[in-house]
Amino acid sequence: MKFIFFMAFFVVGCSSLNESECRNANWFELGKKDAFDGKREYRNNTYRKDCEEFSVVVNDQKYINGFKQGLETLCTKSYGFQLGRWGIRRHLLCEEQNPRFAAEFLRGLEKYKQLQQEKAIEVTRKGIIRDFGGTCRSNRDCRRHHSACYSQKKCITSSKAKCRVKRNCKTHGVCEAVLRVTEFGTRVGVNVCKYGK
Repeated sequence: MKFIFFMAFFVVGCSSLNESECRNANWFELGKKDAFDGKREYRNNTYRKDCEEFSVVVNDQKYINGFKQGLETLCTKSYGFQLGRWGIRRHLLCEEQNPRFAAEFLRGLEKYKQLQQEKAIEVTRKGIIRDFGGTCRSNRDCRRHHSACYSQKKCITSSKAKCRVKRNCKTHGVCEAVLRVTEFGTRVGVNVCKYGK
């Protein structure tokens, strides 16, 4: 079934017919294939324009009957769910074909929205952690020990605080929650260390 879904959405764009295809077309089978390939509307009018040039008449009724049969194969409940699950727009012909298709599409769409919200939360959370260099549980987690006390009796810190020995070169931060809001309006909080400048 996954192969069917792949075919339905990655068949490329507009199709047209050359002279040989117009003269040898099985209009029923072509309609069936178009529906199964995920086309969302009848294409007999397009084919009519293609084939007029070669004085070939499209059999609209056979094409439409084939298209409807293709929809019967394509428009299952599981296909409706997958469309929603992938966040792809509604297939109105399928909804006409199968009354339960729309309900499954909406169920899949809710799942898609839920997963998108979860993804946004995780991205926001990782962004906070990246910006502040990690997480903390208490102020004790926010103590920095710097590597050395310069010969000029200054610590290797941005403030170049005065020191006598290496143990004087500590920075005490505060473990506080940082809150951000995702694109969906969800508040995300992460406890991080904040240091004075």
